[in-house]
This record gives sequence, structure tokens and C-alpha cells, in this order.
Amino acid sequence: MTAQESTSPERGARLLLTALGFLLVLAGQLAFYLAPADQATATNLGVLLSLAGAALVLVILVYGPPQWTTQLSARMSLSTTTVLIMVAILLAVMAAGGEIIFEQLGRLNYLPVLVLWALSALTYVGAFVADHPDPAKVRGWLTGHRRELVLIGLVTLVAAGLRFYQLGSIPRVIDGDEGRIGQAALTTSRYPLANPFALFENFGGIYIQAIGLALSIFGHTPFALRLLPAVAGTVAIPAVYLLGRRVLGSGAGLVAAILLAISHAHIHFSRIVSVAYIPETALIPLELYFLLSGLQDRRPWRLAVGGLILGVHFGVYVSAQVIVAMLVIYLILAAILAKPLLRQSGRIIGPFWLGVFIAGLPEAVYAWRHPSEFLSRLNADGTFQSGWLTGELAATGQSAPEILVGRVAHAFYRSITCRPSTSTARGYHSWTS
Repeated sequence: MTAQESTSPERGARLLLTALGFLLVLAGQLAFYLAPADQATATNLGVLLSLAGAALVLVILVYGPPQWTTQLSARMSLSTTTVLIMVAILLAVMAAGGEIIFEQLGRLNYLPVLVLWALSALTYVGAFVADHPDPAKVRGWLTGHRRELVLIGLVTLVAAGLRFYQLGSIPRVIDGDEGRIGQAALTTSRYPLANPFALFENFGGIYIQAIGLALSIFGHTPFALRLLPAVAGTVAIPAVYLLGRRVLGSGAGLVAAILLAISHAHIHFSRIVSVAYIPETALIPLELYFLLSGLQDRRPWRLAVGGLILGVHFGVYVSAQVIVAMLVIYLILAAILAKPLLRQSGRIIGPFWLGVFIAGLPEAVYAWRHPSEFLSRLNADGTFQSGWLTGELAATGQSAPEILVGRVAHAFYRSITCRPSTSTARGYHSWTS
């Protein structure tokens, strides 16, 4: 029976066993890489796993899956999407496990771990390939919105010019925090920052390693040190436009992009590497855009991409922790204030959080193994740890619950005081301040 003639359960079994063989080969190659030169056991394990995986794939291609696996596939209702999601989770687990082993063995080259991590994200996106937009429709949309795209393209070019003009010379002084981050970036070939999921004062290892890569390519210059913030500051312009367009329309999105492009604070911080606020001005709008558009349009692939971006965000800065907490609270508010939206689309939010899990698992493992580093910024500046609450109790005479509730009410003031407006175009309730 050919692949075209095979039944759906057989296709599921074939794909599952082929994926298993592929994972065995990857595990074997990882064992080869980790095997000490004087230890035959790990080498033999690598040979065994690689041969077993290759043999399994060959048998499946030639003879097809065994009958019992086809029956199991039928009982489990295995689809291509389900199998690819399972593979993505296993790849993420392998990446997290590899990270632990590499750290224990003192390995400094984490490239195999990064490859597994990237494969897990790509496989997860591929699981929703059937949900991806039709290329013909995409081309039609691009043609119909040429003027809009040209405008945002021009705004982005202006923003890039403002951020890259004499980047290495203006400002002419490398401040103390820039120097400290640059020194950290130069140590990414050594422990602990050789681990891309390590943390440096809540700066993610991925971000620090990216800065180190720029320094290695362009030399130890101010331009190389500041390159990543300038790139992120430029990417933030179309990212903000996408979110603004989704929430309030193309006009509002364009105004938001223009204001951000010429914002003095945003330009300034895009030209120094002292803080990681600028990368999050690109990441957070994208996370929210893919989450909101995925819910509104019922497109799981957008939710999956948004979740993956948020998972990667954990490897950039501490703000990812804040966004997760805010999203949980906003979803609770949405369940109360925007019931039609969640009633129609709430059941498909799973791909978002699963994407966060897949992309964020290696970082979560590092945080579990090194909790003090994961919580370092909160321990230093947190409401309780920093002594702020104690000072407010003494200064105001209010109780702790009153102060904390006031803080939360202030933070979510716009959500609490929002008013509903009906959108007939999409059939859901939107909320505007």
C-alpha cells in the first residue's frame, strides 16, 4: 500500500514511528557529542541509538508500520498535528535535559542544545501548517494594502535612521551599566554564560550571547555593543503598529508607530545597551498581537507563534515574568467583561500556553536549578523584599492589604474602567478606555 493509499490511522502510525526514529538518531548524535574521549560506554550508546533510529525509519519506509501501531493510532485518533506537537514537546525536553547534562559536564559549546530548542519551536509551528493562511490570499492582501505598507515602511526607515546614525559615537560616553553588560558579553565562552539559558542579573543568556556575537563580528567597539538595542528599537516600530492596528485600526496603529519612532526616550535607550527595556518594546507587542489576533480570528497558528515568542522572551529579560502575570489577570478580566470573545475562542488558547512551555522549558529548568538568579531582580527591587511595603506602612498608616489592592487597582485602572463597544464586523465585544 502506498502512502497516498494509506488510511488515516496508518498515516498517523507511520509519522509517529518515523518521528521516533528521528528522535533516536538525534539522541545518538547528542551522546556522541557528550562522550568523553576515554569512555567507550557513551560512544557505544550513541552508536546504538543512531543505528536503532535509522533502522526504524528504514523499516517504516519499506514495510510500513506494524498493525498494532495502526490500531493504536486509530484508538488515539492520531493526526499530523498531534504527532508534531508530541515531537515538539519531546525535542524541548531533550533540549532541557541536554542543558542539565552540559552544565554538569562543564561543556562550553551549547550549540547542540540550541539546535534542539530551535527544532522544537519549528516543529511546533509546523504542527499548525494546515491552519496557515493561503499564500494567494496573503498576496492579495499585500496588494490591497500597498499604501499602508509603504507608509509603515517609511516610518520604520526613519526610525532606523534615528537609531543607527553614528550609533558608536552618540552618545560618546559608554556608561557604567553598558560597560558591565559588555564585560558580561565577553565571558559567554566561559561558565556560566556559555549556557544560553543562564541569567545575568535577570538579563537572559540568549540576549547576552547575541551581544557577544556582535562584539566578535564587529570588534570590541561601541557600535557592536549597541547594535542589538538599535535593531530591537527599529523592529519595535512595526510591532507596535501591528498591535495598534489590531486593537484600534490602521490609523491608530500608524500614529502609535510614528510616536514611538520619534520618542526621545525610545531613541535614547535604543542607542545604549544599559537596559533591556528596548527589546521588550518589540517582543511584548508581538506577543499580544498574536494572542489577540489568534483569539479573535480563531487561528491556532497565531496563538502558537505568540506563545513561542513569549517563551523566548524569558531568555531576554525579567519582563517576561511580568507579562505572564498580567496575561493571567487580563484573561480573568476577559472572562468577566468580554464573555463573547472567550466563549467563541477561549477553548483554542491552549496553543499559546503550550508554545510558552515549549520555548520556555530550558529557561524554566535553569530557573528551577538556580532560583536565586531567576529571582535576583525581584529580591533586590520587589515590593516585599526591598522594604518598600514596610516604608509605605509607616508613611501612610494604611494596612498592607489596602496598599497592595491600591497598587493593583492603579496598575489595571484602564481595564477596570473600560466600557464596551460592539464590533459587528467580527461579532465580538471590544473594550476601549
